[in-house]
Amino acid sequence: MASNAQQSAIGQYNGQKNSQGNYEVTLIPGDGIGPEISRSVERIFSAAQVPISWESVDVTPVLRDGKT
Repeated sequence: MASNAQQSAIGQYNGQKNSQGNYEVTLIPGDGIGPEISRSVERIFSAAQVPISWESVDVTPVLRDGKT
């Protein structure tokens, strides 16, 4: 059995699951190493069978008249 210290280190989330039984989680990959790290996180969570459906959001700035 886990000690009290170990049990308190485990977080709990009481959100609503979607129709597939997963939690909807927003992933913002960013740029630079962000996309590589994001893909790794997705693979790790998948291997751990974490019940997540990823919603990927692109927040790359858009230039308009030379300005973001």
